[in-house]
Amino acid sequence: MSRRVSNEHPDVIRYGYLPLKKVRELVEDGEIKDLLAAAHIVYGGEKIYNNKGINCILVSDGVTREEANSLGLEYAETPQEGVNKAFALHGGKCSSLCFFRRTIC
Repeated sequence: MSRRVSNEHPDVIRYGYLPLKKVRELVEDGEIKDLLAAAHIVYGGEKIYNNKGINCILVSDGVTREEANSLGLEYAETPQEGVNKAFALHGGKCSSLCFFRRTIC
């Protein structure tokens, strides 16, 4: 079983995370037909685009660098690389929030 971003909702990786206005246009134009994917794209987009100064850094062995970048996320190979990137982007005045999720199949 693949552990990629979303096998069931390919529009998520196709369009990445976007602001509500852009997703609404894509849905109204018939570009995005999967409304669940549209909701997810908006949810992620609102976190990224409405919170200036926030960088999301993804560490995952199930998501490629290209997929992360297409979503608008930074990518790091290891947690330590992610921390190093955060400090490089924001200096010593950065704060971080880490979510850990391990899937065992």
